[in-house]
Amino acid sequence: MRFRNCVRTYSLALAVGVLMLSTGLALGQATPERKPPSKPGLYQFSDPGTYIKAFTIIPYENQFHIFYIRGRAAPTQTWEDPGNEIDFGHAVSRDMRNWDIQAPILPVRAGSWEDRNVWAPHGFVKDGVGYMFYTGVNQSVAQQIGMATSEGMLIWGRYEKNPVLTPPEWTGFDLKSWSDGRDPCVLDDEGKYYLYYCTSKLVDGVKKGAVGVAEST
Repeated sequence: MRFRNCVRTYSLALAVGVLMLSTGLALGQATPERKPPSKPGLYQFSDPGTYIKAFTIIPYENQFHIFYIRGRAAPTQTWEDPGNEIDFGHAVSRDMRNWDIQAPILPVRAGSWEDRNVWAPHGFVKDGVGYMFYTGVNQSVAQQIGMATSEGMLIWGRYEKNPVLTPPEWTGFDLKSWSDGRDPCVLDDEGKYYLYYCTSKLVDGVKKGAVGVAEST
């Protein structure tokens, strides 16, 4: 699957309705293998020892799966810290109030197009298969979009031809410098798929914020 960039570009913000959750913060130690259930309070979710950023919730077989950017909780928190935001957290709930934290998924891969960070997961289920689109970031902070699939939500496999979208020339994309191409959102329009993403557009040599759109069958 590859996405083809449409001729039109959009500089207006794309309003996407999301289900908002309050995020709690706990500074306790946590082991990567097993973590306690997250029960900080009604309508809240936390992953002990981490901070939580962009997330997606996928309903699947009478459960809800939340996948999210996670970083180490600390007095100062930044994605730029080495080894931060290097995989996606995962938790499961039946009522969206009590969450059981699972093993993280899709860690960064050394020497690849996604060897520094993974960001902004967006997922859904089609024909019983889970699809996740996400941002991969290299050491130069050049951002591209990849896809992974799962048939049970616990184990995810990357698409062998990733990335599925590299921002086009009009964005000023360069593998060797900071290049915007993140926060994917895929819409299914009766078998044609539209991928919206945050990027920039070169205007008189200056990068300005924009929303890109690409299409695929």
